[in-house]
Amino acid sequence: MKNWSTRILILVLLIVAVLSGYNYFHRPFLSRFTQQQPATEDQEIDSVAVRLAEMSIEERVAQMISLPVVLGAEAAGAATESAVVEQDLAWIAANQPGFVTLFGSALAAEQVADFSQQLGELPLTYKPLVAVDHEGGTVQRLSGGGFTRLPNWRQVCGMLEESRQELLASSAAELSEAGVQLAFAPVVDVARPGAYLGNRACQDSEIVVAAASDYITSFAQFGVLPVIKHFPGIGSLTTDPHFQLDAVNLESQDTTVFEQLLTSFPNIGVMTTHVVVEGRTDELPCSLSASCLGRFPVSFPEAMVFTDALEMAAASEADGDEELALTEIAVRAVLAGNNVLVFGDQVDLATIDEIIGALAVEYQLDENFRSVVDNSVSKILSVKVPSEQ
Repeated sequence: MKNWSTRILILVLLIVAVLSGYNYFHRPFLSRFTQQQPATEDQEIDSVAVRLAEMSIEERVAQMISLPVVLGAEAAGAATESAVVEQDLAWIAANQPGFVTLFGSALAAEQVADFSQQLGELPLTYKPLVAVDHEGGTVQRLSGGGFTRLPNWRQVCGMLEESRQELLASSAAELSEAGVQLAFAPVVDVARPGAYLGNRACQDSEIVVAAASDYITSFAQFGVLPVIKHFPGIGSLTTDPHFQLDAVNLESQDTTVFEQLLTSFPNIGVMTTHVVVEGRTDELPCSLSASCLGRFPVSFPEAMVFTDALEMAAASEADGDEELALTEIAVRAVLAGNNVLVFGDQVDLATIDEIIGALAVEYQLDENFRSVVDNSVSKILSVKVPSEQ
């Protein structure tokens, strides 16, 4: 009986994917769910231009921010968790960031759904999109009650296709139900022996593409945008960029995975990371290098480009011996071509305020920076629908 129910579920999902493939992969990922009639391309461009023109400088740069929000016991410290969450919600109401990244350990569905409900009740023009790390294994924030605990990604790669699709579809449905719209996953780096990613990465590029395609298709069906990582490919990296900057020599197996997935799914998300590419980025990490990210606007203009956490040591070491301030790192990340700036759970609200202030000043002073920001914000607005007032 269970075998037949599984087959029926997979068949239904495949039929849905075929019938709605255009909407999932050739239209904005999120706005399509609330539009009764899809807008034409010209109507979308006009609508976004009008909405952008109505925004202040601070509102524009805030759309590029993914605010770290900690749920659960880690959020409490000297205060109660509810007080910390209330503080975050008040900041969101006042500043209207484009995104929220959830942090916490083994978060339960009830916790996340409660936060999503409170977020939805805020009087915002544009609701922030809720993101979370969701690779499986040790990198899965949502693994408490009500959520399927995924095996590590290498184990997922080794599963039979039917079983993998069933597992991923179940997980995607749970995230969607809890109010999550973006998953920072799957990992599409091709691991070498001794790679620091360990079992977070798979070792065969063809298997990586197949498993990642299943992940993308499964999560897209439930309105959750996958963000593949870590561009430009760090499967050979032996040091953790959380702690130091290092370099990689890219091979074809590193780059073809991104090429194939972005060709098949042009408007997914991509996470860039803080690693030097030998002979290409002039000792800068790719995440802060326009030469490293320059192909996105040309070849993959619909992809939403996210940074890895910008407070990582590897990002601050971009100038060698002189440690960069987080405000300067954020400015450089925008100029390099990232659309969304992501921060870890140790970055507090006061620091985010400083970053928004620095970006706003740069917006006023630098015409090129202004153009880059407006292009990124236009892309972000194109996947959002204004909230009902």
